[in-house]
Amino acid sequence: MKFLVTSDWHLDAVTAGVPRIDEFEGYLAAMCRTVVDEGVAAVLFAGDAFDPGRMLGPLYTRTLIEAAHRLTMAARRKISVWIAGNHDVIEDSRGVTTLSPLAAHSINGRGDLTICVTEKPAAFEVGPVTVLCLPYMARAADTDPEAWRRAFARAEDRTGPLVVLGHMTVPGALLGSESHEMARGRDLDLPVDALARLRPDVVINGHYHKAQVVRGRLDVLVPGSPHRFTFGERHDEAKGFAIVEVP
Repeated sequence: MKFLVTSDWHLDAVTAGVPRIDEFEGYLAAMCRTVVDEGVAAVLFAGDAFDPGRMLGPLYTRTLIEAAHRLTMAARRKISVWIAGNHDVIEDSRGVTTLSPLAAHSINGRGDLTICVTEKPAAFEVGPVTVLCLPYMARAADTDPEAWRRAFARAEDRTGPLVVLGHMTVPGALLGSESHEMARGRDLDLPVDALARLRPDVVINGHYHKAQVVRGRLDVLVPGSPHRFTFGERHDEAKGFAIVEVP
């Protein structure tokens, strides 16, 4: 089964005074073509849609919702999974994020279209594959150990392959503007030891803008961001997305 993995859209990004959102349509069109051409079963988004509190928040929200529906409709199983990143969280007692409107507009299980949005640890079945989601969480949500227990228990009880989808800090990852010019929030380490006991087939993590595979006890695929957001990223390889195939 094939998944398209994308991350760190930062729809509100501005480079040298130039908004980058106009470039997103080309990136979205390329992803939709790839989903169809590659026979992708489902789409995974690994966090960081846009910062909360921006003046153009409604525009970014509308762009996110439209993009999510276009990508999901293009996938063979018409399923997508979306997790919150550190730039999505709203640090208040509600524990909501900039992905919350997408959750409200999702058509889950109706018309063969399913968009799964999670702001706390959760696990979803995509056909025979279990996707364990580890989003970046607001402090209010981070104090919910029951969400962690349920998600890991569901992953442990699976009968098929396991994909981990996270937006956390990964030791050994190559850093870029996400840790300097665009830093936001606190570090939340990917729980490598706990995940290793689950023996996942693929581990995916957003947050880092440079596409890479972080080698370690678990190899972690980082899809990277769609654009070079700062001049510090000018030497990075072409930005894009990743196709992951799970047996």
